[in-house]
Amino acid sequence: MTCLGIVVSLLSCRLATASPPFTSYASGGPRVVVAHAGQDYLRFGAAVWGPNWSWAGIEGDTRAESGIVTGTLTAKVGRATLRLDFRATPPAPRQLELQYALRADAGTDLTLFIAELAVGKTFEGRDIIIESADQRSKAPLSLG
Repeated sequence: MTCLGIVVSLLSCRLATASPPFTSYASGGPRVVVAHAGQDYLRFGAAVWGPNWSWAGIEGDTRAESGIVTGTLTAKVGRATLRLDFRATPPAPRQLELQYALRADAGTDLTLFIAELAVGKTFEGRDIIIESADQRSKAPLSLG
């Protein structure tokens, strides 16, 4: 198996005041929505383009059980099958952990594979903690 890349990312979003817990739900296809107090706060999605910007499309689905969302999505680019596995879990109250891994079963001329994380304005200016490849950073979120 040839690995395009394995990426594990941790995003912890903390609210300053006491509030209801985050909930995650599958919104169909390659989309996951994270809600808080009845409002959509984060969206996770994916898109794939093959050689010469040909749209590859994504198959698979997401599922939610007990507040944990998991999914396996695949895209065919040439002879290779790309696979994105992800999981969204609340490790503690007012926190969300996203983990994802991208792999390919063969080498390919991939143009672009996007794993999107979009946040709502509620998080503007709040601190986020990002962990990737054993590195950790903290910064205020800016949507401007």
